[in-house]
Order: sequence, then structure tokens, then C-alpha cells
Amino acid sequence: MVSIDTYNACVDFPIFDAKSRSLKKAMLSSAGGAIGKNAQNTVVVEALKDVNLHLREGDRVGLVGHNGAGKSTLMKSILGLISRDSGDMMLFGHKVTTKNQKSINLRKFIKKEQNDAFY
Repeated sequence: MVSIDTYNACVDFPIFDAKSRSLKKAMLSSAGGAIGKNAQNTVVVEALKDVNLHLREGDRVGLVGHNGAGKSTLMKSILGLISRDSGDMMLFGHKVTTKNQKSINLRKFIKKEQNDAFY
């Protein structure tokens, strides 16, 4: 059964030495995510914060939001291209951890049928 579940997923992007350069100050002021500090006292942009998503076979989803809202970050997190800083994820009934994230092959779960909705 096809299923994608995220529980309190969070992704932070660190901004090192954010106070020393005006370009970084400008980037921080226009960032889509909230600005905070992590446990190591590094300034971070909270790209995703406490995202809960539950999808089942047949669900149709549209991700809508302004620039910097986290749409691509959410998809990259689900696909395993970037890792989450906290939260849990289940893909097709398998818990995704930082150790097994790359080994879960999404292609074997995707149907090989052509879908007219994409053409």
C-alpha cells in the first residue's frame, strides 16, 4: 500500500557568521522561514517546522505557497535528498532514519503505469 507520513518534520539551514556580512543580513531579512538558533548556537533558517503530512494511495496533493515557503524542501526531505533535523517519516510502512534513508528505493514502490493526468 502506498503511504507517506511525516510527523513533526523539521529542516533547518545553518547561516554561519550571519552578523558579519551585509549580504547575509539581507538574505536573512527576506528568508521565507523563521530565523532562530540551534543547539550549537548557530543561526538557522527554519525551512520546515513541525510538518505533519499523511498521504495514501489515490490522494492528490498540490503544494502551494510563496517563494521560500518550503515546498521544495518538503519534497526533497520526502525523497531523501536532504535530511530532517527532527521529526519522523514513514514511507510505504517503513520508518525512514538517517541510516536507511538512502537505501529505501522509492522507484520500486512507484507504479510503472502511465498516468494520463501527467500528459
